[in-house]
Amino acid sequence: MSMILCEEQGRIARITLNEPTRGNALSRAGASDLRRALAGLGKDVELIVLRGAGGRAFCGGVNSPEMVALPPEERREALTAFSAACLEIWDHPALSVAVLDGYAIGGGAHLAMSCDMRVMAPEAFIQFPSSGYGLNITTVWITLLAGPANAAWLMGSARRVPAPEALRLGLAQVIAPGDEALAALGLEGRTGFLELKAAIREAIPPHVAGALRAEQARARELVGLDRFVNALGQERSAKSAKAK
Repeated sequence: MSMILCEEQGRIARITLNEPTRGNALSRAGASDLRRALAGLGKDVELIVLRGAGGRAFCGGVNSPEMVALPPEERREALTAFSAACLEIWDHPALSVAVLDGYAIGGGAHLAMSCDMRVMAPEAFIQFPSSGYGLNITTVWITLLAGPANAAWLMGSARRVPAPEALRLGLAQVIAPGDEALAALGLEGRTGFLELKAAIREAIPPHVAGALRAEQARARELVGLDRFVNALGQERSAKSAKAK
């Protein structure tokens, strides 16, 4: 059964990551299903709303136990599928909104940043720990929105960024409960988003697309290395010890 739920309501597509007991972490199958959902959207869809089920998490990243267990080449393929899903959201002609009812960590933060806008619940936070694995994914989007110094700070420290701080840095557009996201953004009942997205893309420096793909290529190579698995395994052990 797919962890991706997709429902089209007129010009709005609502895509939900539906595995709340695992923090909506994306498995290899989940990333592929997300890509299929995006590819299957009708041409009239102007707005994509991406959300995690359960209210506790938007997305906890990739499925780390699965990643650790895979051989190097399969890890690379798994990351490629995940990265491709994020880039396909970024490149989709419809405007996209990530609705963060709770946390978005690592790959989950990367997924949230792939959207054009983010709405965060008051208790939500976003966190970028991938620098500790040597991946440095999400640096392009953070740099684009918050500047290079803030990208270095947030990635280097892996600190939690609560909703008010994310708003101040430009990583989030509004703070509101998830069910009120579109109303808080002022997007309910409005159209013309396909044309708006196209105009915005024209205004973004042309080197950004190449930087995103270079970031993806570097990450693909790094996940095949033992140091990535060791770092991820150490993080899982630390979390387990803290939970006891």
